[in-house]
Parts: sequence; C-alpha cells; structure tokens
Amino acid sequence: MVTASEDATIKVWDYETGDFERTLKGHTDAVQDLSFDHTGKILASCSADMSIKLWDFHEFECVKTLTGRCSFYVTPHLLYVQNAI
Repeated sequence: MVTASEDATIKVWDYETGDFERTLKGHTDAVQDLSFDHTGKILASCSADMSIKLWDFHEFECVKTLTGRCSFYVTPHLLYVQNAI
C-alpha cells in the first residue's frame, strides 16, 4: 500500500500489518496522485513539481521521469500517461 505525501515523498506500508516499510524520494514538491499499472510492478506518481515519475516497485527506484505540465488517469487495466510540455 502506498500514500502520497505533502513532503514530496511516497510512503510504502505493509498491506496486512499497516507497518511503515520505506520512503520513496525523488519529487521536489507535494505528491498529488499515485497509481499502479495492471501488473503492480510499476508505480506512477504525479507531483506539484510538474513531473510524473515511474517507479520499479520491486527495486523501489525511479526508472523514468516525465516533466512539464502533467496529468495521468487510470482505466481498469491500463495506465495512461499524458505529458503536455
């Protein structure tokens, strides 16, 4: 389970126990939205810093950053990323 934070981080929690596991850092402003792809392997985060970051959720590292005026939305099976620079 993940939560977006005003402190520009993403918090990862254990789904069963609710225990805090780790913090993902990379954004420079508040994280506003989070979404997993249909496999659960990629996490997308959208921030007030005008970037979208794609995270490898097994390695807990950022694998791609899209910058500009950003937004994303989710359908039941696909994550669509829109990047308008």
